[in-house]
Amino acid sequence: MLPLLCAILGVMGYKRGYRPDWRNPYLLLYDIPTLPVAFAFAGMALQRLLHGDVARGGVYTAALLLAVLIAAGVQYASWPLSGHLTVATTVGCLEMTDCRHLLWWRILTLTPIVLLVWIRIFRPQSALMADRGNTLRGVLAGLLLGGLSACTLAYCCAGAVL
Repeated sequence: MLPLLCAILGVMGYKRGYRPDWRNPYLLLYDIPTLPVAFAFAGMALQRLLHGDVARGGVYTAALLLAVLIAAGVQYASWPLSGHLTVATTVGCLEMTDCRHLLWWRILTLTPIVLLVWIRIFRPQSALMADRGNTLRGVLAGLLLGGLSACTLAYCCAGAVL
């Protein structure tokens, strides 16, 4: 229940604080699959922490915070990569390693990555979106964060079911 609540409140807070132009269908498709999945993942990390799974909840929280810091660097410091793709790829990598979730859900969490790459390649809404290097660097940053976090979990939880 907490992940769903975080997804709803997170999207509402993003819309209120950032004021995206969701009248444009491509910008709506750019944000909507990514934001609920990322905020639901944050809620799941919080739920894990509250239920005593400190190792997994802590790694999830740290990885998500690093991905969000990279996204903030993209937004406010003009770093040359996609913040949305970094967050979506990090969350997708970590969700794929969690076999407690159903396979269809784990695959569904990869949908934002596919949509973001498709929009950035075929329907870019700005010059930064059209830059293929930014797209590639965003995916690579997310893979690095998600991969390192998954390896950390495997090391910390050796013997436990990932």
